[in-house]
Amino acid sequence: MRSFYLFGFLLVLAGCVRVPTDEAECGLNATPSLEKTQEVAASSEAMAVGDYPSDLWWEMFEDPHLGCLIEKALVQNPTMKLALTRVEGAEAFARVKKSALLPVLGAATAVDWRYLGINDFFRAYTPVIPASVPEYEMSLDFSYEFDFWGKNRNHYKAALGRAQAVQAEAASARLTISTAVAATYFKLQAMRLKLSFFSEEKALITALLDLTALREEHALDGSIPVISIQEPLTRLNKNILHAEQKVAIQTHMLKILLGESPESAEEIPAVSLSDNYLVPIPSYLSSDLIARRPDLMAQIWLVEAAAHEVGAAKAEFYPSVNLCALAGLDSVFFRKFFRWESRAAQIEPAIHLPIFTGGKLRANLRGKRADFEGAMHQYNELVLQVVKQVADATLVLKTADETLNLQKELVKNFEKVRTLTSNRYIHALDTLLQVIDAEEALLQEKLIEIQHQYERYLAAITLVKTLGGGYMASSLPLEPQ
Repeated sequence: MRSFYLFGFLLVLAGCVRVPTDEAECGLNATPSLEKTQEVAASSEAMAVGDYPSDLWWEMFEDPHLGCLIEKALVQNPTMKLALTRVEGAEAFARVKKSALLPVLGAATAVDWRYLGINDFFRAYTPVIPASVPEYEMSLDFSYEFDFWGKNRNHYKAALGRAQAVQAEAASARLTISTAVAATYFKLQAMRLKLSFFSEEKALITALLDLTALREEHALDGSIPVISIQEPLTRLNKNILHAEQKVAIQTHMLKILLGESPESAEEIPAVSLSDNYLVPIPSYLSSDLIARRPDLMAQIWLVEAAAHEVGAAKAEFYPSVNLCALAGLDSVFFRKFFRWESRAAQIEPAIHLPIFTGGKLRANLRGKRADFEGAMHQYNELVLQVVKQVADATLVLKTADETLNLQKELVKNFEKVRTLTSNRYIHALDTLLQVIDAEEALLQEKLIEIQHQYERYLAAITLVKTLGGGYMASSLPLEPQ
């Protein structure tokens, strides 16, 4: 009965350590409206309003080579492997924290051999005690901390939240790698097409130079036209060198993204560019954008983890109750070690009361609350950045698509001019020089068209990335207000 009263007295005494009750001064902001962005998407012919991009979003380009490259990068890329390793480490750490919720049971065996001198305390008063005294021990140890105030539970949930955040970061790494491979792949194809057009343009200028030289030879022109044509030919040769360098650099970059050497034997086939694809975009952008962005989910899980750390810090103000026990055998005679008379047992309940800690607990709680509020501020800032990215990417894709369509009209007009000039040349109404000029003007417009095609690809990939690339969180730890 006395023990019961003592326990109650100690619990009352613990009440003298007052827990601060300050609440957080901020909260999680809801996703801002994207109605105008939705209108932009609906008015664009480059987007299909309906749902978010799928997990295999690159299939919308209908390029099997690109799909193979992305799948290989997701397996071989070192950054992806690092992200998966971090997931394993975070999950293991969460299991370590979970173990604090369970009792600990261990076994121990020991032999304690001692030599007692003749003037030792025991032998001095009890000479019959031998000088050499071995003691044999074997026991099962039990310990358990009663988590009445949720300290260990909060530590475990915080570790679990951080593990979820690392998983979301791994999904973000997957999205970054896949979009980087796609962007690099299409840039490489665009540079290859530009290089082929540069070669065609070089052939035209060379033909023009030969024709002008022939006219000079027959005294139809002077030397100035020949010199004036040699200048653009030299400039074109420089462009070809730069284009070949860019093709090689993009090839090296793509192979590095695949986790291979820049000089590996991986063949990257040349394909033509097309605009015959639509980027899927949801009917309601703001509804579940949070669950679709892995970086947002990572941050919101960090907010959840910080909230549990605050709970654990509050629990430090209350008494901790522990129970330790052991049961086993203890004997100084080995022949009697395994007998029933050698049994031994011990029970040790303990209570720790934080009566005076020099302000340590308050400072720790204040720091955890600051971390929690900081995580919420980071989330609110990230939400604004994400909304801006979606709005910008939607507008950029719409503009890139319309610009490409206008450029196609220009190319058609220059093709008509080239055709008319060729027909006039056949009927001796125009010279060959005019035909070559028309061909060169058409090539220049086609080069611009290739650039706009690549920009449309890049805008589509960027929009897919801003929409999460098919990522979908199963649940939200905290609901924005």
